[in-house]
Amino acid sequence: MSKYSRRPVPGGPASSAPDEDDLFTSRVLEFTVWAQNNAQTLIFAGIVVALALAATVYYFNFSETRENQSALELEQIHQVVGVVSTEETLAELNRFLERFEDAASTAEARLLLGQVQLENGNAQGAIDALQPLRGRLGEPVALQAGFLLGAAYEQQGLWDEAVATYLDIADETDLGFQLRNALSDAARVRAAQGRYADAEALLGDLLDELDATDPGRGVIEMRLAEMRARRMSSGG
Repeated sequence: MSKYSRRPVPGGPASSAPDEDDLFTSRVLEFTVWAQNNAQTLIFAGIVVALALAATVYYFNFSETRENQSALELEQIHQVVGVVSTEETLAELNRFLERFEDAASTAEARLLLGQVQLENGNAQGAIDALQPLRGRLGEPVALQAGFLLGAAYEQQGLWDEAVATYLDIADETDLGFQLRNALSDAARVRAAQGRYADAEALLGDLLDELDATDPGRGVIEMRLAEMRARRMSSGG
């Protein structure tokens, strides 16, 4: 028996604890009276909860249907690329982006739009299509778009933007071949500008990323030596 068991109250008999069944019955009666007095409130609350649940179910069903529809329509556009005219392809992609601006397949649509624009010599159109993906380079589709965006910047003579894009890719990617391509492209652009010291530094960074047994080291070492020689001969 616990040492904290009830003791008789001084000067009188011990008081008994309220029966649990009586307490439960009392609470039920109190709630019943309250519910009768507040019937309108309960009905209104029930309606609100029911509407909220219905809205939630509708939203998820609508979102799922919309995602499925966008994926299907984009697949249909993929199938006609190269079959219908470029103008028609571009029009379909632009209509898609207007209708499904926030869909999961939007990034893929922008990638396709940028590719079509770039292949048809419209570098600025490619930039406009791909630029919104630059801040999402952690996503696989956006990384692909990043390389196209860098190429579009190069075609427009926006060298610093091209290099910045390639370096953003290098920062974000976990894939060795993408890192190699990004740093190599950035070095190529700097060399084309005559900025051999920058190109040399980028190739040095790339060489540091490669394993000692990587078969690609030889090519990078040759390019690095070339950039060093050009830098020295140019006096910079």
